[in-house]
Amino acid sequence: ARRGYGGAAIRAKLEARGFGARAIADAADRSGLPKDDEARARALIAARRLMSRGDYSRVSRALAEHGFDTDLIERLLDELTGHPAAS
Repeated sequence: ARRGYGGAAIRAKLEARGFGARAIADAADRSGLPKDDEARARALIAARRLMSRGDYSRVSRALAEHGFDTDLIERLLDELTGHPAAS
């Protein structure tokens, strides 16, 4: 989560390494990091200064590479651009 990955991507990686659902939930609770994907996505955008050049395709690509849901990416791009994102 500290690297800016979405919840589904984090869970999938931990499950692939043999961690159970309870261990994953406990780790998430103790992490102190934002629990919802939208907050993590916004933090990634800010931390990486993805909007510094107004390159929306770069924002979209970075969020997708970090396992964020397409609907969330489109919603954030809509907000950032003030108009619907191209699909």
